[in-house]
Amino acid sequence: MEIVVEVGALKRALEVVKDSASKTRSYMSSLPVLQHAHIHAEGTTVRITTTDLGITTTYKLHGVDVVTEGVALFHCATLMAILKACDEPVVRLETGDAFNALTTADGFYSFTYANPTEFPEVPRFIGENAKALGSGNLTSKMLVRAVNHVLYATAHDEMREALNHVQLKTTGATLQLTGCDGNMMARSFTILTGEQPDAMQALVHPDDLKRILRVAKKHELTNIYVDVDSRVWFDFDSFRMIVRCSQSTYPDVDRVIPATFSTVVEFDRLEMIAVLTRIAAAIPHKETSVKLHITEDRVLVMTAYTREDAIGCVEVTESITVNTSGASLEWGARVAYLRNALLHMDAERVELHLNEKTTPGVLLPAGIPMAMTDQMVLVMPRLYREEPKDNSLSDGSKEPAVEDEDGETDEFAKNVQEDAPNESDNITSPDADNEPLEPNVPYEPDELDDPDYYDALDKAERAGEAPCA
Repeated sequence: MEIVVEVGALKRALEVVKDSASKTRSYMSSLPVLQHAHIHAEGTTVRITTTDLGITTTYKLHGVDVVTEGVALFHCATLMAILKACDEPVVRLETGDAFNALTTADGFYSFTYANPTEFPEVPRFIGENAKALGSGNLTSKMLVRAVNHVLYATAHDEMREALNHVQLKTTGATLQLTGCDGNMMARSFTILTGEQPDAMQALVHPDDLKRILRVAKKHELTNIYVDVDSRVWFDFDSFRMIVRCSQSTYPDVDRVIPATFSTVVEFDRLEMIAVLTRIAAAIPHKETSVKLHITEDRVLVMTAYTREDAIGCVEVTESITVNTSGASLEWGARVAYLRNALLHMDAERVELHLNEKTTPGVLLPAGIPMAMTDQMVLVMPRLYREEPKDNSLSDGSKEPAVEDEDGETDEFAKNVQEDAPNESDNITSPDADNEPLEPNVPYEPDELDDPDYYDALDKAERAGEAPCA
């Protein structure tokens, strides 16, 4: 293979495909060939492909001066570094039986030869085996916004094969993305115009979506396909990214979404974020829960308590003015989940829909029904930490306090009374025969219980005067 290509065009292509060649997964270290770019020259078109076995990116360069058709492997990072330092307008890439080289007007760079036959086979797109999401009606901006709304809610545990992926699903003319970690669920809805897309469903890893978002911000998306081999094809203006999907079954998260709600609380999103940030700063525990008390006088009171530690129990109480409808209730959730969900919502005002303290809460943009919203967050309830336990009985009354001679409460005397033995209890003797003594008869120690006896015995042993046993 031998081609003459513009440096600028080649650098733009490598900027797109280089992420697919990076070693971001543990099983790639034993496959050095995955660090290379596969260059295929045919006619006046050059296809540059990289893969990490999870995602494959192919970039097409048109109008290239192809001197000799063929294929070659160039180390992607090394080739990119040379081009960044190159001031020449064009370079020549050529390969022979056992060499790869890059030639400029004033330089010659030789690469370690890699056999192109060792590179994994690039998937071929077969139209009849793929379902299209639409025909040019989903833009890059729409894709970036939808993915950012759900990416944070996916599980980070690699052992949870389904929940550590984002679900892409079409229902009618709506693209639905879902991220869930078992404690919260985020979902985005994108209305697709034009021809109704085919029904499709796929599970894409968040790391692959992040790499797609990086290029989607600079290039225009043309279409998305899902084929029968569990791959998603993201077609852009001049390149294609192929993502291998998980074949796990995504859980039916729809069944945990309540059909109706008894209480709706509307509040300012930024004000609530500020309150939750202050609570998180005062109680820096990942699992800190907050109790939300929804009253009928348009006040939302939030209370959180720390664990009991060396400095005691710290209580934090905040309140904001809200618009409420329905019954007043108390509901608890993790501070981190509520704050993270609000940070990834776009609306200025948000509604929290609730039923009971044991059912999930749903966050929606204010004034938009659930059937018409573009994003939704479901947060599972948490048992919030109550106030420090007092001496109240189950019926609400107080335990009688122990009073001393001066009529003042003496907690220490109360504890002593609780620990004091009953007169009828048998007191066990420490003697070998372990015979019970008479009640209220104190035990009289012998000389073996006297500490001075053992001191005198130690001195006698050191002096050699200890009697033999």
